[in-house]
Amino acid sequence: MMESKVATEPVHKKNLVYLRKKLGMSQEQLAKELGYLRSVYKEYEYEKQFDTGFLLKASKFFGIGINDFLEKDLEDELKWREDNKLDILQAGNLKVLTVTINEKQRENIEFVPVKAKAGYLAGYSDPQFITSLKRFHLPLVSSGTFRAFEIDGDSMPPHQSGSIIVAKYIDSWNDVKNLKTYVIVSKEEGVVYKRVLNKIREKGHLVLMSDNPIYQPYIKNASEILEIWEYHCHIGFHATDGYKQQVDERLLNKIDELSLEVAELGNIMKGKLGVA
Repeated sequence: MMESKVATEPVHKKNLVYLRKKLGMSQEQLAKELGYLRSVYKEYEYEKQFDTGFLLKASKFFGIGINDFLEKDLEDELKWREDNKLDILQAGNLKVLTVTINEKQRENIEFVPVKAKAGYLAGYSDPQFITSLKRFHLPLVSSGTFRAFEIDGDSMPPHQSGSIIVAKYIDSWNDVKNLKTYVIVSKEEGVVYKRVLNKIREKGHLVLMSDNPIYQPYIKNASEILEIWEYHCHIGFHATDGYKQQVDERLLNKIDELSLEVAELGNIMKGKLGVA
């Protein structure tokens, strides 16, 4: 009996370790995300049997069905995702979308106005809600799934309240590029449009930045993110004369450096952002 226990690692414990390492997370980081002390969490990886509460939390966090978590060897099951440049989180946080199609079997672009943002957060995966949104078409160059989001606020100039961001759905963390702009749909914040630094592999989060310097960067954990849409084009109704966004390699490096410090340490004074 002892030899059998040593030789055969329970598949659900193997899956837990695999999924944690897949996200590049330490035991302490995952324990915090799931609401446990590290000393308690590590026992689930070693000796302690999964209880219902832990299983539900882990299953929801990783976006893996309970039966799959308990019965399948996910490392083997999900290798094909890597071969197709898909991240494991596509199974949950980054997922297959509900879309509508027209009479020519082409996908529509659903429009999410500001007044529908709260409803979108609640019904983004509900086919009935998606079909209730207004739809249109644009001569888009690239293939993919697109959605249009009306933005409000002044955090992303030259885009002003009322501008519409047409964005392409991203189904893999690998495709989120540093310093590009994205519409992020998250559990706590809803729909926002921000410039992004991808730190999923290293630290399990994105850093979200506003182009308006009066707003500080902040961290959004991968577990909170429901959808990511990459900017493709926009429809604006406000004049933007006199505004020119100039970006060079040195500036991008400085934004990267300073934004991480502000977001992760939270103790840099505003005046320090202007110090070379």
